[in-house]
Amino acid sequence: MKPERLLPFAVLALLCLLPLFESLATGKALGPFDHLAPMVGAAPTKPAQNWDILQADGALQFYPWRDLVFESWRQGRVPFWNPYQLGGTPLLANSQSGGLYPLHIVVGVLGIPTVAAMKLLAWLHLLIAGVGVWLLLRELGATREGRLIGAGSFAASAFMVAWIGLPSVITTCAWIPWVLLGVEKLASAPAFRRLGWLALPVALLLLAGHLQFAAYGLIAGVLLAVWRVVAIRKVGAAMLLVGGFAAGAMLAAPQVMAVLDYSTFSHRANKPSAEGYAAYVDASIKPFELPALVSLGFLGHPGPLHAEPQLPNYWPSLAKTGANPAESAITLGPFVLALLVYGFAARRFGGRAWAYVAIAVFSALLWSGSPLNAALYYGVPGWSSTGSPARSAVLFVLACGLLAGLAWPRETSAPRSLAIAGGTAVGLTVIAFALAMSGMGATVRPFLAERGVVLDTGTGQAALIPVLAFALAGVAVLWASQTGRLKGKDHWAIAGVLVLGGLGSMSGWVPT
Repeated sequence: MKPERLLPFAVLALLCLLPLFESLATGKALGPFDHLAPMVGAAPTKPAQNWDILQADGALQFYPWRDLVFESWRQGRVPFWNPYQLGGTPLLANSQSGGLYPLHIVVGVLGIPTVAAMKLLAWLHLLIAGVGVWLLLRELGATREGRLIGAGSFAASAFMVAWIGLPSVITTCAWIPWVLLGVEKLASAPAFRRLGWLALPVALLLLAGHLQFAAYGLIAGVLLAVWRVVAIRKVGAAMLLVGGFAAGAMLAAPQVMAVLDYSTFSHRANKPSAEGYAAYVDASIKPFELPALVSLGFLGHPGPLHAEPQLPNYWPSLAKTGANPAESAITLGPFVLALLVYGFAARRFGGRAWAYVAIAVFSALLWSGSPLNAALYYGVPGWSSTGSPARSAVLFVLACGLLAGLAWPRETSAPRSLAIAGGTAVGLTVIAFALAMSGMGATVRPFLAERGVVLDTGTGQAALIPVLAFALAGVAVLWASQTGRLKGKDHWAIAGVLVLGGLGSMSGWVPT
């Protein structure tokens, strides 16, 4: 096999390793164990530094849940019960334990130690996500270069990286591209033998454990299915699509039915109310978080502020209750933004692409806090118990990555479209950075003034250089490719740009 054919998968494998570099190099477990250590033991003390409370779940919940599930399967037992909490609680009926998830069963049976298993599964699910996007773009007719762009932009996205510490999220989200791929395959060539392309990803999506993200994946799948059925007008395809979703749900039923039954005892169980809806929408993305579209790093970095360790470096958490990097990760990056602008300016999107434009718009309406959220909050049973609507960004990041991949053309292009795309990428990077610095100053400075500390913006300014370099590199590759200067080596140049962008995820974003 030619190296060019293996390159996309080698690049994806490397990209998915980069966020785990710190954990692999130090041997530390995934999760903020060092932050939590002072609070446990015979003489607990308050942590000396600010830390992200959302990520604490990685150490307090996910590690022990995974350890129990792996141990049960290693001993040949179904993980029904957790004997260590409250005198005993259901484990299988705790959705995020993923007790019947096939890869958890394999890891348990093989006896892989929990710390190593969680790193392996994190890498594997980032890779599964990327391969799913690559196959989906191939189904949609994207070029080889476009497939690599779309796959890399989702698998190594700020969204996926920021949620690594909470493994049920990336485990679930990894299967969303596969659900969409199953819909596309059944809609394009309806046949009963293809039913597994949809049924299996739906089952894995549900068994992976995070039902809110699974719901987003199912919503995207249903929206795409309806879009395709309306376009092709084939009753047989519609019936197969319904059958695929139903078969997947039935395969996952032994776990999901237990979870739904046990959920009535959840601390989150509630009745929809105006007050609850206001709090729910308040967790959506705010205007001052929009610079994250270009770079999540523009909003700060996980961990404490250097000038005042008791304050967060991630400054939106001072202006918005519960704000954290994972739930602000709407990041597309300058390269994807440039390709989106290029795709629209050069009219690169065909009829099949508009379904993904619709999914991106749907997601943006949710994460921006629009009234569309009310339909889900009041209309879907149990939705009022879910987390922030900003989590719907997974569909936005995925759909935009797919569109960026579809925008990469097969032939050379007009300079005008390239100039618009390049100018937009660089311009948005600079504007987003300026807005972020303005917001940081207005938000953080009053807190520091109370403590007699002067705000040092050097850290924030340093974030501009790598992002701007990434933007310029992406624009240069796009221009060189579309003017024929790469002479058939486009995929190698794109691989370099993706790796350059992925280097930013190597330090600090994944708690250890």
